[in-house]
Amino acid sequence: MLRVVCGAAAAALAFAAAPLAGQDRLALEVSGYAGRQSPKITLYAGSSPQYQKSWSFGFGGALLLNPNVAFRGELAFTRNGVSAPAIGSKDFSRMFSAAAVEVRFPVRDLVTPYAFAGVGAVRVAESGSDSRHIVTPAAWYGGGVAISAPGAPVALFGQLSGWSYQMYGWPGIIGTQRDLIYSAGLRYRLPL
Repeated sequence: MLRVVCGAAAAALAFAAAPLAGQDRLALEVSGYAGRQSPKITLYAGSSPQYQKSWSFGFGGALLLNPNVAFRGELAFTRNGVSAPAIGSKDFSRMFSAAAVEVRFPVRDLVTPYAFAGVGAVRVAESGSDSRHIVTPAAWYGGGVAISAPGAPVALFGQLSGWSYQMYGWPGIIGTQRDLIYSAGLRYRLPL
């Protein structure tokens, strides 16, 4: 996964190099969203987990280098329950933070599909327990579509993002975890 992220970052920087030479202004975007989270927790063999989809919300910022490339960061929060013989019934909360390279494909200043990949960290905590948590590296990836009026600083976006990380050291849970978050929100662009 790290090779894919590094490759995407290198491609985005190469893609951005020519337009950056002639660009006189950068822009900053701030965003906020809400949505749903669908976890896929991997339990010990023999478990039959029951997953609960739950809420997610987050906010972030992006430095737009040109109309096609941005560096972005995000902080997201989710919470959901899972029950299985290996762990019983538990509620888990997660805090995700990451940085990524985003490549945008504007279509006539109205619709802008985009894709991103990056790295960060996730803090997983058992709800109701102050001491029961882990912090682990995570890969962050996804894409979406932003819609705005030509020249407007505000855009509405829909996004599908994934987080992949390890939960070693948590009794009853093994391997790579994959959380899928689908959300909608607003972006606001500020010229620098």
